[in-house]
Amino acid sequence: MKLAILGIDDTVERLVEIALRDSKNQLVYIADIDSKRTVSHWKENGAQKVDWEYLLAGNAKQRGFDALIVAAGGNSEVRMDQLRKLVQAAVPLLVVHPAFESMLWCYELEMIRAESGGVLVPFLPARSHPVASRLRDWLSKGWAESESSELGQVDQVVFERAMHRPSRSSVQRQFAIDVDLIQFLCGDVKRLGAMGSPGKNAQEEFNAYGNLGVQLAGEGHLFTRWNVVPIETVPGGRLIVSGTRGKAIWSMPEGSNDWPLEVRRAGESRHELVEESQQWDPYVAALDRMQRAVQGEAVTPTWNTAARAVELADTIQRSLKKNRTIELHQEEFTDIGTFKGFMTSLGCALLMGGLAVLVAALIAAQLFKSLGWPRTAEFVGRIPYLLLAVFGIFLFMQLILKIVGTKPGSPQPPGGDDSPAPPTDH
Repeated sequence: MKLAILGIDDTVERLVEIALRDSKNQLVYIADIDSKRTVSHWKENGAQKVDWEYLLAGNAKQRGFDALIVAAGGNSEVRMDQLRKLVQAAVPLLVVHPAFESMLWCYELEMIRAESGGVLVPFLPARSHPVASRLRDWLSKGWAESESSELGQVDQVVFERAMHRPSRSSVQRQFAIDVDLIQFLCGDVKRLGAMGSPGKNAQEEFNAYGNLGVQLAGEGHLFTRWNVVPIETVPGGRLIVSGTRGKAIWSMPEGSNDWPLEVRRAGESRHELVEESQQWDPYVAALDRMQRAVQGEAVTPTWNTAARAVELADTIQRSLKKNRTIELHQEEFTDIGTFKGFMTSLGCALLMGGLAVLVAALIAAQLFKSLGWPRTAEFVGRIPYLLLAVFGIFLFMQLILKIVGTKPGSPQPPGGDDSPAPPTDH
């Protein structure tokens, strides 16, 4: 597979390093990279440094690469503009998640992707881990068929995340990554409640996010907790699933591909340690998924799933400010839906603003008449007719929307999406 990269971060650097271990892969273009050392190293391996606009040129055969790996970080507005144009050009993209904190930008990219028909894959490899599939099976049986479950009836799921100097941005970024795995294991989140204080200054905010607790709930009665905890040995994550027959502890140390699963049976002092994770590599899994997507296969998670994870991360701050649990409902984000929402907001603004302008115009007309300015009074007196024309245009636009209607069946992301549309604050 011929690769190109846009921007640089630790994830992109590692992805390229792993990809080049296979002689079938080749790095052909690098763009938007300032590090002279990195550029020199990859030039020695045959890569060519180009302006990022060069990656847009031509069709799939003319571009000279099969997939473009995009780094996160940097100037978010610049990166969004780049991604917008790349997705419009249907350039196959593997994007480090989360690319930016704005869920609106994420959904905008998904709508553009649906129209262009391109490939847009987020770097979210954790759900492809063999342990994830095993736990998902145990959890599903623990809810519906507790007698056949390894852990019995599951009554608690806790995700602990140990981080270096957690801040609002770093915690929300990490949560956007972890919540994808949580939804894969436990189902779609319907309610989210963050425990802590939004903080009135930098120190209070740091303290709040350094001890943040987030409670997630889906359609069932099981609640999942995601907590920021102090570092015991190394930073990383730990997923604890507790049931009536025992407990499963999945450790995910940062910087290591060895994510072991320990199973502690109730009433037994000996614990089972599952070592099947040693052969798994998140970067190999992501590259394999990208290759299959370029070949037209169905892959998950989709970009729509990643956008939902970003929205859930954004919901944390809203929950802290409101000091309550946020109820989420499912809403499909499409161009026509966005236009309807805009027209609704515009209609409310016209009604409220129009009434104020009408009253002000009538008062002003009488005032100008009393001052002996008939022409000014006549001009101001025409404002109600201008408002009438504006409302007429608005109603005409609504009529067009009604006539055109919505297209039957909105396009699905490549490979479909086994989860519903994005959650929205209700």
